[in-house]
Amino acid sequence: MNKLIKNKDRTIKVMILVLVMLDQMIKIIVKAYYGIKTPIIKDILYFAPVLNDNYSYINSLFNLGWSRIFHILLVVFILFFSYYAFKYLEARTIKIQ
Repeated sequence: MNKLIKNKDRTIKVMILVLVMLDQMIKIIVKAYYGIKTPIIKDILYFAPVLNDNYSYINSLFNLGWSRIFHILLVVFILFFSYYAFKYLEARTIKIQ
């Protein structure tokens, strides 16, 4: 049983490493194409990366003008909420079992 857990941990670590490497490779590729509009399906779909200087997709899409401080506070709030929601669910699940 203990050996199975160690193998599972190793598999998870390798998967995380592979995903981080994939993420970095994608970032390098996208950076190489800044300012270049590359057609994927002619006249329908293009690969045209731009720098997101509005801090979030929703803010950029709707031009809401939310500041960096707002986004930092939002992320901190979501982190606290997620942590305490997880702790609540964990405590509730342990009591049920």
